[in-house]
Parts: sequence; structure tokens; C-alpha cells
Amino acid sequence: MDSSKTYFFTREQDCESNFIKSGPYWHITTPGTSSEILFSSTDDFIFAINTLALASSLSDCSIIAFALMSNHIHFILSGSKDDCLRLFFEFKKRIKSYMSKHGRIINWSSFTVDDPIPVISIDMLRNEVVYVNRNGYVAINYETPYSYKWSSGPYYFGGYDYHSSIVRHLTYREKRNIFHTADAEVPSYFRFMGNMVDPCSFCDFEFGKSIFRDAHQYFNRLSKSFEAYSEIAKRLGDKVFLSDEEIYPATVELSRKHFNINNPKLLGGGDKIELAKIMYQNLNATSAQIRRILKLDNKLIEELQEIIEKCNNII
Repeated sequence: MDSSKTYFFTREQDCESNFIKSGPYWHITTPGTSSEILFSSTDDFIFAINTLALASSLSDCSIIAFALMSNHIHFILSGSKDDCLRLFFEFKKRIKSYMSKHGRIINWSSFTVDDPIPVISIDMLRNEVVYVNRNGYVAINYETPYSYKWSSGPYYFGGYDYHSSIVRHLTYREKRNIFHTADAEVPSYFRFMGNMVDPCSFCDFEFGKSIFRDAHQYFNRLSKSFEAYSEIAKRLGDKVFLSDEEIYPATVELSRKHFNINNPKLLGGGDKIELAKIMYQNLNATSAQIRRILKLDNKLIEELQEIIEKCNNII
């Protein structure tokens, strides 16, 4: 066996061993389509990070990856189902209290978790972690998978320096200002970046990275697993999982496969509408993405809108 194959099998065995030693694993998420805006400012997001840190210290589970979006969250957790749910509801309880004290009237009924999603294989765990780390990048056109700082994305095979954060002895007033609670028992292992708890001090990113053979495998998943992300998005009810830059080559591939034409803009009107159906079925493409990529004229846009209505507005 040559050295490259030996490396592959050895590293894959190491990853499998790491996966088996921990767990069980869960993906906890709240629906973004029906939730109100919760986090709209830097202060909101910093508080959410700090609250997640506190919630993690009160639960016997590990955070492998997370994304805090303006109206929903994603947590990839390791531990018992009950412990993982306890972390979420502790997080929600403290967020609700904070919002209430600041006069924010929010309907919390949709910000909930009916049942965590079990992650049952190492391949599924890899895809779930990458999906969560891509969330900010896909949703916000000026972000990259490494720039959205309210998620675990920057801490996976990036240039983050853990030693840039510091251990701080907080006064009572500082605890109140940072955690907005009088009962905060701040663990001694928390490190801080300004007034924000460093996620590396309360999340197990080292374990998260250990389930990938190396950075190359992670980068490959980050940019190429369209089919896997489609399945996750459908399961979670997410409407967008690919950026325009990613969905275009995927559309070209669909055009080539179904119509033997490399440039989807050159398709006839009927074929464009047929490709539009395939795009939202296979890629969860939005109507705006379809219009931009296929260059639909007004007549075809009207036909597309009829399709959208018939499909219960799923794009």
C-alpha cells in the first residue's frame, strides 16, 4: 500500500475512533422561517455568545459547532438528549429574560425545539458541522465561512489564535454587565475577548476538527457537498443553503445533465421553467436566485410565480 493510501486509512480510522468514543450527537435548531428577529446588534450577539457559554457550563454536554443567526440558532452537541435539551432551554430562558428587561416584546412560540435531530454516523456529523459553519456565509452576501463571528466557522482550520484571549477575574459589576444576571457563576476556564467569552474556552472545536481527516477534507466539504446540504436543508426546513456563487455551477451541472446544454441561459422558455422546478427541488433555490441565474423574462417570471404558488411557496 502506497503512503497516500496508508495516510488515508490511518486518518480515517482515527476519525472513526474519535467519533465512537464520544456521543451521542444531536443537531438542535429552531425554525428561521417563522421566528421573529432576536439578535439585531453587536451587543445582542455578544450577549447571546455569553449566554451560550453560561448555558454550556450548566449542562453535561459538549458544543461541537454552533451558529447564532438573527432569528434562529443551530447547535451541534454531544451528550445525552436530555442534557442537550437542557442546554437549549437554559439558553432560551436567559435570552427571554434579557429581551424582556430591555422592553423587547417577542412571540417565543416558534423559538423552540420539538425534538433534537440524532446524528448517527461520522459522515452525517461531518456534513452537519459544515452545514452549520456555512450558515452565516450563505445567508449574508458579504460574509465568508470564516468571517461570520457569531458561529464556530472561524475556529475550524482557520487562522484563529486562541492565545489572543485572556483569563479575567471579573468584579460583580463586570459580571452583571457581561452576563446581565445576578446569579452568574463564571467558570474559571472562561477566556475573554473584550467582554465576550471566547468560544474556544467553552466549545470542543478540537474534537470537531478531529472528525475530519485533515483540513483538505474539511475545505472540500465546505465548498462541494451540494447534495448533502440539500438533504439537510429539506430536513430542517431551511429555504436557502447555497450562495449565488455556489448555486450557479450546480445549476450548470443540472442543465448539462437534463438538457445537454452547458449554459442554462440558452435554454428555451419551457426548458427554463422545467429547470426552475429542478432547481428548487434539488437545490432549494429561491425564486430570486432562479430569476437571476436563468435570466427569465416577464412572461416566464409569471409562469414561475404560478409554480411557486402551487408548491405552497417553498422557494
